[in-house]
Amino acid sequence: MTAKITIYIVRHGQTEFNIQNTVQGFSDSPLTEQGRAQAAKLGRGLKGVPFSAAFASDLGRQRDTARLILAENDARQQPELAEVYGLREWNCGGFEEKPIREMWSAIFRRHGLPGRDLAAEYKQLVGKLGYEGIIRAINECDPTGAAETYEEIMSRAKAAMRRVVDDTLAAGGGNALVVTSGGLVRSILHLLVPGQYQDQSINNCAVTILRYDDGKYTLESVGDESYVK
Repeated sequence: MTAKITIYIVRHGQTEFNIQNTVQGFSDSPLTEQGRAQAAKLGRGLKGVPFSAAFASDLGRQRDTARLILAENDARQQPELAEVYGLREWNCGGFEEKPIREMWSAIFRRHGLPGRDLAAEYKQLVGKLGYEGIIRAINECDPTGAAETYEEIMSRAKAAMRRVVDDTLAAGGGNALVVTSGGLVRSILHLLVPGQYQDQSINNCAVTILRYDDGKYTLESVGDESYVK
């Protein structure tokens, strides 16, 4: 029998740190009222999708988003939500809970950019360093040395997705819900479908869909916000 899974990867709903433009990473902040509303609306958008398995990290913003989604589902029986440590956002070390501008300005200066226009200069930096280089730059610029390395992030992302596939297949295949954070969504895509992901935006409660078929992954959609509209 062919082992097929459809994986719905969701970025968590809006948080307090999101609206404060604060680095989250391994730190946590609660969903805002808008974030909870986003998650509930997404749940209604996905209510006709029966999930065989559901996953989030142990961070509250991801776990609460997943529970709000599942609460709206039409299926008679919902899967138990599994907490997977590897689905956490990147650990940004000493930059955590500090303004996002502070982190990126430090990185831009290190690479000869003035740090005045974060959005434009981030695109320049991605063009210069690539995805892997961006993660390495966070680690290199962290004054505490505690930020995760590229290898650490990709290793736990790989293990987390192996867990998602194995548990979903054990539940009979079908659909899996995975709630994580924006950076880790990008890590998963660069890991599993290299070349298929073109750095599209992934906003709060946006849905990215992967198809798994006998060990091979295909990217169906990225950052789809139609489910919450």
